[in-house]
Amino acid sequence: MKHSEGKLKSLASRIFNKSLDYIERTGNKLPHPATLFALIAVIVAIASMIGSWVGLTAIHPADGSVIKVQNLLNGD
Repeated sequence: MKHSEGKLKSLASRIFNKSLDYIERTGNKLPHPATLFALIAVIVAIASMIGSWVGLTAIHPADGSVIKVQNLLNGD
């Protein structure tokens, strides 16, 4: 019984280590965090511009008021 428990722990340890290795390799392929932040900020700004042009709205769940998308690239 002890032999099979040891194999199970060894298998679990190997799977865990391989998972961590995969996460590390994937993380190493990502650009610098400042670059990611700037890229996501640009994507959000462009999405807000398109959303305001199209006229997207949402309804506030608490009071039922209509919320319009605001263009983040506009000076308003």
